[in-house]
Amino acid sequence: MAKILYVEDEDLLVQVFSDALKNEGFTVESATDGEVALIKVDEFHPDLSLLDVKLPKLNGIEVLKKLKEKEETKHIPVIMFTNQGDKTVDVEAAIK
Repeated sequence: MAKILYVEDEDLLVQVFSDALKNEGFTVESATDGEVALIKVDEFHPDLSLLDVKLPKLNGIEVLKKLKEKEETKHIPVIMFTNQGDKTVDVEAAIK
């Protein structure tokens, strides 16, 4: 089954969504900040990354940029999310 890296800094959300994804048969690893996310990508080699925009250390946009710059990780699909309301600037930055 597909491997998913779930990057979120709120522990309750990590637990709930990781459990739900595992129950659907996915292999899930999580990271709670941007720096750990980049380490986990290199170690775990996910098929998909679910990436929060607001993260400690490196925010989601910075993580996305680093992933897309590296030959080894630029192919990994990334779904960005936020619970911060209207974030048009974040959406535009993620698309770029």
